[in-house]
Amino acid sequence: MADVRKTIDIILNGEDRASAEIKDVDSSLGRMKGSLGSVAKIGTKAAAGIAAVGAAVTGLTAAGIGVAVAKAGDLEAELLDLQKVVGDHPEKLQKAKEAVIDLSQQYGKSTEEIMGMVTEWKKSGYDVEGAIEGVSHQLDLMISDNMEAKEASEALAKVMRGFKMEAEDTERVVDALASTSDNYAFKAQDMAAALGRVAPVAKQAGFSLEETAGILTPVIETFRSGSEAGRAMRMAMVKMSDDASSVQEALNTLGIQQKDVNGELKSGKEIFYEVAESWDTLAESQKTLVASQLVGIEQSGKFISAMNNMDKAAQSTEIALNDQGTAAENANTVLEGL
Repeated sequence: MADVRKTIDIILNGEDRASAEIKDVDSSLGRMKGSLGSVAKIGTKAAAGIAAVGAAVTGLTAAGIGVAVAKAGDLEAELLDLQKVVGDHPEKLQKAKEAVIDLSQQYGKSTEEIMGMVTEWKKSGYDVEGAIEGVSHQLDLMISDNMEAKEASEALAKVMRGFKMEAEDTERVVDALASTSDNYAFKAQDMAAALGRVAPVAKQAGFSLEETAGILTPVIETFRSGSEAGRAMRMAMVKMSDDASSVQEALNTLGIQQKDVNGELKSGKEIFYEVAESWDTLAESQKTLVASQLVGIEQSGKFISAMNNMDKAAQSTEIALNDQGTAAENANTVLEGL
């Protein structure tokens, strides 16, 4: 494995997206892999593209073969359901109605279905504006990766709740799902299932969404199951801070302490990366034993897969960070092909 402590510059040209969390990911990526080529593919939903899709949708509707827009009565019925959640705020309901009609024309989904999606986002605790924003990115994911509304909303809800994200983070989530599935041998549904299982533990351990997606990537590719990969990495992240004798013995073999020089317990993320740094010092037979001690026999194979592929994890993390607008770009391509 390359020198995983060497820092790599994943945020191209001082990109504004480098928040405190992203900067921390930058540092962690250096520990995951020595150097990587630039794989950025920055995508944006250009206004011209949106206009083109809108024109295409309009043409299809006029021809009687395109967009399924629900009857006015269906939309009003869904609007009443939203009103039960929003309360007596006519201006917010009108704004939601106008936005839903616009999204229906843009994405070719019925107004009834989209209004129902807005209502579900509102029930999850988002305000009307946040719900509309979330739905727009959910639609990108649905069209980009051929997902049903319920499947997409449940996947996003689990990931966003687990990482304690706001509505404005929805695009970040759908882009991570779309970009990793575009570049590796699995579907966005697989990554969504994996992230949904591991998200709360990953967040507590100090991992970002993109780092977690990166670590999961080689495990999903190898074992062909997002839910199993998520379960295994959830176990691994929990065990990094466990005081069980088997865990202590494994860490001692690697020369790793769970506490820092001040006697404070290190984060699960820090210990995880220290294990990754020391992994190649072990003989193959030792790797099997140490993995079993850390995560148990059942999950040891998946843990070994993660440790043996930290270069790929770093690359996948970089892709998830840099491929902004991937889901929207993919959705536009699909719609333009109708």
